[in-house]
Amino acid sequence: MVFREKFFEYGIRNSIWLTPITIGQSWIWYWIINGFDIIPIGEFFIRYEGYLTILSILGVNLFSAILAALARQRYEKYIKEIKTV
Repeated sequence: MVFREKFFEYGIRNSIWLTPITIGQSWIWYWIINGFDIIPIGEFFIRYEGYLTILSILGVNLFSAILAALARQRYEKYIKEIKTV
């Protein structure tokens, strides 16, 4: 997402929004596999593993967004070098 954005801040903001979407999709996948049960969602927010999961997903999303921003800068630098040659 960040690689295609003109402003990196928009891409980083959009990648942060991937965290709740990913968690929601994981709950849907859990319901498909194990049957519909609302109790695991409550346990997700009671136990520390749930918060650790949220922080790890957020960390992976932010790390990949920053890495894509750096890749975009290097790509633009590479394109400028090719045009000057």
